[in-house]
Amino acid sequence: MKTIVSVLAAISATLAAGASSSAFAAGPSNVNSCGAISSPGSYVLTRNVSTSGNCFTISSDDVTFDFDGFTAKGDGTGAAMSLDGHGIVVRNGTVRNFGVGISIITHGPTVDYREGAVIEHMQVLDMVNFGIGGGFGTVRDSFLAGNGNTAIALGSGASLITNNRVVGNSGAGVSAGAGSTITGNVISYNTVLPLSTGLTVYCPSMVMNNAIVGHTTNVFTIDAGCVLDHNAIGP
Repeated sequence: MKTIVSVLAAISATLAAGASSSAFAAGPSNVNSCGAISSPGSYVLTRNVSTSGNCFTISSDDVTFDFDGFTAKGDGTGAAMSLDGHGIVVRNGTVRNFGVGISIITHGPTVDYREGAVIEHMQVLDMVNFGIGGGFGTVRDSFLAGNGNTAIALGSGASLITNNRVVGNSGAGVSAGAGSTITGNVISYNTVLPLSTGLTVYCPSMVMNNAIVGHTTNVFTIDAGCVLDHNAIGP
């Protein structure tokens, strides 16, 4: 639980760095710079963007944000994206060199399954702190590398972490709360000096069909009831 608490503290600190002002193109779905999104709808990034502090802050239900292959680049502060709402989907781009990559904000204690965001086909690179972290959600088909702390750190509440490559982060590869499903990932050579951990998972959770190699401890389970099956683990 210490890792997840530290994730939430890091997210709070980076979000306090301040958000960039809204600056969207005239078309309701086109986005051409960092800013806030507070209305439902589909949004498409139209160019590479850079900023100091926070980039995109989404505080609405039912938002789909498509990077369309473009990149958001920071200066080592703030969060690339803050997601606070039901039914948020983020896809198809790169975020690089912020304090935190993508923070998923969920509100407890009762799990609302639409509240956890979906993050897919993203590259999350070179964050000072965590890559993707917060409450719970879905992270799939993404690549995370070079981040300064745990690459994916999600709390309890039925998170799905699937088909990602998590390689060479200066922290644990993946940390997941109870009730999670972790399947089909490659988690390799992530380092927390002087030791290294590939996957830390709170039970009960399901861990299947992953390749986890190159760590002092490849898989560390906490509590009872996890199912580990068909994983390629170590050395």
